[in-house]
Amino acid sequence: DPAEPQEVRTFRQDGNYVSSRLMDGTLYLVSRKYVYADLTDKRTPLSDIVPVCFESGAAEPRLLPADKIAIAPDCSSADYAVVSAVNVRTGKSDTRAVLGGGDGVYMSTDNLYVYYDSWRGSVSDSESYRRTGIVKFSAGGKLDLMGTAWIDGYVDGQFAFSELDGNLRAATAEYPVKGVSNNLYVLDSGMRQIGRLEGLAPGERIYSVRYLGEMAYVVTFRETDPLFAIDLSDPRAPKVLGQLKIPGFSEYLHPLDDGLLL
Repeated sequence: DPAEPQEVRTFRQDGNYVSSRLMDGTLYLVSRKYVYADLTDKRTPLSDIVPVCFESGAAEPRLLPADKIAIAPDCSSADYAVVSAVNVRTGKSDTRAVLGGGDGVYMSTDNLYVYYDSWRGSVSDSESYRRTGIVKFSAGGKLDLMGTAWIDGYVDGQFAFSELDGNLRAATAEYPVKGVSNNLYVLDSGMRQIGRLEGLAPGERIYSVRYLGEMAYVVTFRETDPLFAIDLSDPRAPKVLGQLKIPGFSEYLHPLDDGLLL
């Protein structure tokens, strides 16, 4: 009854809300739990250290068991990405957590990707200060941790990602010791890097990205606004097909049809 909504069940999970998706009757909920507790104090309750979930009908919140928690490679932050898949009809839920953080989410029809930013302490002239960690989960109603990866640079939101034929494409801007540049990486279904295009538009940074099938369109900016068309038909060898320079900059790209981009 739209005039009299009624609460029928409740699900809660630890952390600040990051993002959510709804697909085929399953809600995918992502939050970020920060750990502030004193880990050296034996009196610190486990609920301050380990993520907690609560469901309707349960007597008390439950701690996530150890086999539901993973540690991201080169983990450098004391916070978790907490990811739940909740069936909105039955209320049945499945929750996982990854220690290492979660800044944002990209989701395809098959997989859910949680990404997070990381800083290197010391780098060479050719390395980037910032890296992006990516954690891949299956998205079939039951969450399975499928793999992790690192790529150089940082991403500007979910539109920096796209999945096609099992491959994840990701565009990043990076700040190495000398100058600024941009990259595009291709990861296979096992999260192994199989293709890359690096050093795009030196001295500028990515402002917007859009993928259309086997093509990627990337806008960078400093003084003029190059729009790059990148061919991804061979995921192991991305290549720039052309570019257009216009004044100002664009933060959003939108496909109109197969031949037009707004």
